[in-house]
Amino acid sequence: MNLRFLLITSVLYAVNILPQTNQLTGSLSADSRIVLNSYTDNMVIQPSFVSSGDKKSLLVAGILSGVVPGAGEVYIGGTTNYIKAGAFVLIEAISIYYGISYNKRGDAQTNYFQNFADQRWSVVRYAQWINDNTNGSKVTIYPADAQHPTPWSQVDWASLNAAENAIGATGFTHMLPPHGEQQYYELIGKYPQYARGWEDDNNPSDLANPDYITPEFHWYSEMRGDANQLYKVSSRGVAIIYINHFLSILDAIWSSASYNKNLAVNISYDRVNLGFVEDYNPTLHIKYNF
Repeated sequence: MNLRFLLITSVLYAVNILPQTNQLTGSLSADSRIVLNSYTDNMVIQPSFVSSGDKKSLLVAGILSGVVPGAGEVYIGGTTNYIKAGAFVLIEAISIYYGISYNKRGDAQTNYFQNFADQRWSVVRYAQWINDNTNGSKVTIYPADAQHPTPWSQVDWASLNAAENAIGATGFTHMLPPHGEQQYYELIGKYPQYARGWEDDNNPSDLANPDYITPEFHWYSEMRGDANQLYKVSSRGVAIIYINHFLSILDAIWSSASYNKNLAVNISYDRVNLGFVEDYNPTLHIKYNF
């Protein structure tokens, strides 16, 4: 059986591979070596390679997730990435809702407490109390007329700040910014020295009680605090939006790199020993790392 196999194999190789010449010697041993050498000399062995046709671009994945969180994960594909994309989109939607809605509520609350202050707190009343109960610089107060229609237009602000500065050594700690500024609305509901401007101030006492406040002062402080809390929630929502974009970019880049690393397709020639002949068979290898 072995001899017959060797003879058949030699004849087949001689017919299909060797040129039509008189290279065979008639010796089984010599002709076998000639056939094998001719076979291997004409064999082209290609190196292994990794298929790149299905690779995902790290740059594209990162940019997509930077624009819309989760888009990079959708680009990469796969059940796990689709689930992560859904999570990123959900977080984005909730964060946008809180950022926008609570900012609007904060604006509404700010308008409410500012209107309350404009109606209940008077810089004229505050300035008049300074003139009546302190020594030193006096505040210039104009009568209400066409040129001075509002309380904050009836007070000379420079003389007001000069009087506050003069009282600073004996009790006042701040100078009132012009009407309309954010600090104006903050100070009148934060420091007791401004309690004298609220319309429910009926205490004629002097500066002996530095912690004196009125009920309206207290209510106003709570209104302003509510607005600040609404803005804080809005700010957290905006911060989460930025964090969500950043995390989605990182995850998309990492997932893309993992996808490219785990998928490898190799083509190589495997050597097969057939007795005295070595054969080379092309083989497809698919490798996936978990």
